[in-house]
Amino acid sequence: MSRRRLFLYLVFFSLAVLVTMLMHEGGHFLAGTILGNPMEMNLNNTRPVHGYYLETWHSPLVAAAGSLFSIAQAFVFWFLLRRKKTVFLYPFLFYPAFYRVLPYLITLGHQEQMYLQDKGQVGAYLGISPWFLIGPYLLLICSLVFAGSRRLKVKWQLNLLSLIFSFLLTLFWLQVNHVFL
Repeated sequence: MSRRRLFLYLVFFSLAVLVTMLMHEGGHFLAGTILGNPMEMNLNNTRPVHGYYLETWHSPLVAAAGSLFSIAQAFVFWFLLRRKKTVFLYPFLFYPAFYRVLPYLITLGHQEQMYLQDKGQVGAYLGISPWFLIGPYLLLICSLVFAGSRRLKVKWQLNLLSLIFSFLLTLFWLQVNHVFL
C-alpha cells in the first residue's frame, strides 16, 4: 500500500471509529428516548439524565439497542463491500467487531464487570448467562468481518494494521471525548 493510500486508509479508519461509537451510543440514546427517558450521551456512554430508567424493563432494551445498531452497521458495510470492493469501506466493517469484542476480552478476568456490558445487562435481566448472548453475537459480527476480508482479499498485514489502528484510534477518540464532552 502506498503512503498516500495508507494515509487515506487511516483517515477512513478514524471516521469509521467515530461513526461506530456514535452509532452504538446513538442506538442506546434513541431507544431510551423512544421509551420516554430523558437521556444524555457521549462517545463512550449513554445514560438516563436522572440516573434511572422510568421502568426497570427499559434497561435491557436500551442496552440491547446499542449492540443492534453495531450489528446493523456491520451488515450494511458487508453488503456495501459486496457491491463495491474497496478497502476504504473495510474499516466500517472491521471496527464494529473490534468495538464489541474488546469489552468482553477486558472483562474475561473480571466476570462481575461483564454484567456492566450491554449483553451482560440483558442476560442478567433475563436470568441467563450473558455468554448465551455474547457468543452468538460475536460469532456473527466476526463472521461478517471474515467474509468481508475474504471478499476484498485482505492480507494479514492489513488486518494487523487495522487492529493497531483500532487500538490507537479508540484511545484517541476516547481522549477527545474525555476532554471535550
